[in-house]
Amino acid sequence: MAGDPFGLCGQVIEAQFRVDHPIGEGGFSLVYKGLHLGLDEWVAIKCLKLQSNLDTEMIESFAKRFKDESRIAYRLSQGNLDIVRSITAGTTVAPTTGALLPYMVLEWLDGCSLASDFRQRRLHGFMGRTLDEVIELFEPAALAIAYAHEQGVVHRDVKPGNLFLARTRAGTTRLKVLDFGLAKIVGESELGIVPSVQTVGAHTIVCSPAYGAPEQFDPAVGKIGPWTDVYALGLVLLEALRDKKVRTGDGLAQCAVQALDAAQTPTCHALGIRVRPQVEVVLARALAVDIATRPASAGELWQILKRAATRGVESRRPPSATPSGTPRPDAPPVDLATMWDPRGAPVARTPQPPPHPKSALDPFNATALMLDAPQRPIVPATLPLAHSPTIPISYPPPPPPPPPPPTSGVPLARTAPMSDARAQTPAHAAAHANAQVQRHAHEISRAPSVAPSPPPSSRAPLVILALFVALALLSGVALVAYRFLIAR
Repeated sequence: MAGDPFGLCGQVIEAQFRVDHPIGEGGFSLVYKGLHLGLDEWVAIKCLKLQSNLDTEMIESFAKRFKDESRIAYRLSQGNLDIVRSITAGTTVAPTTGALLPYMVLEWLDGCSLASDFRQRRLHGFMGRTLDEVIELFEPAALAIAYAHEQGVVHRDVKPGNLFLARTRAGTTRLKVLDFGLAKIVGESELGIVPSVQTVGAHTIVCSPAYGAPEQFDPAVGKIGPWTDVYALGLVLLEALRDKKVRTGDGLAQCAVQALDAAQTPTCHALGIRVRPQVEVVLARALAVDIATRPASAGELWQILKRAATRGVESRRPPSATPSGTPRPDAPPVDLATMWDPRGAPVARTPQPPPHPKSALDPFNATALMLDAPQRPIVPATLPLAHSPTIPISYPPPPPPPPPPPTSGVPLARTAPMSDARAQTPAHAAAHANAQVQRHAHEISRAPSVAPSPPPSSRAPLVILALFVALALLSGVALVAYRFLIAR
């Protein structure tokens, strides 16, 4: 735990912030844990700490930047929740030294820094996170840095110590961005803060050597811009993929040599990190010495990195993949707009429209029609029968009963005698007999009813009787015709 060189422990600042104890110390600041008395919430109180051997110009420059940090954090955090939120800022008197002490009050975060997480993983022998885990972990912080770039702000000190694994109330963790103390305003932005100078003082290198970009060591490489944060973020991503620091130089001079030498540019292959070739190309671009080769901002880096991480993932494994699904190093990139046929040739993949459902009149497609219809819960009817409305129903009268069988009082139809031409053959005689039976049945149906209609239950015997009579008549006529022919 850091000491209390300012004697602030137990003091109350501006009658609303009680200083409890120091929790961390950096090169230019000291952080205390405090309590917001009005809200009864924990806060972090960050105080500017300067060395005594600095000249007046340097002290004024650091004091101005400390004030700018509070304003930048306050305005950036209003547009992105993954940037530490600044509550207020001011100046107090240090009880120990009696000097004016700039401070800022920040939101309190439960958790640990990414640098502490890296140390713990190395102590426990971890060998690096997977690419999917790294993308999921760094997504909030990468988008927060991208938002700062959109506002014209360059962080200039992206490193594991300024990325914080904060625990949320839901029990999850989110990676937040801290410490915009070295931030640079590179142009007119929506923050309302004028562009600041490029360096703190003449010939002064302001960065963390293990994560500094080449242009931070040598201005001849190019200007500082969003691509500077892209370089540092690339180094942190590689460290997360292997759980080992990428730049191992001791001191400022060795780190500067490693950063400025293109032959020493770190790559996934050289570090033993197994990723897709497309991912290795993206990370190699982010760590290029030439600033024109790097992605222009953190947003662009993150977009192409996520695209490369999922590039070539198809439902069918391309022939350039090994049995485990990992592409061979010499395999060509697989485009998402193509697929592979069984012969191994890329074929343009044209999206096919879904099959058109059958007509609603098709009874064999009832199941498909029901599946395509919007699903709604089936609510059973709950209306009691006692309260159901009574609707009168009128039934049509029953149809009239069939006519009774012929009686002796029904005159038989008289037919004309057959001509000699029709009576010459048995076929003609049979046809003539059938015609007589039909005419007789027609006359019976048109004859008036003599007896009352029988009940509906007796219709079947009457029909059978009528058929029997008709058959008997037909047999008789046929017999007469046959005898007539034999007699001739």
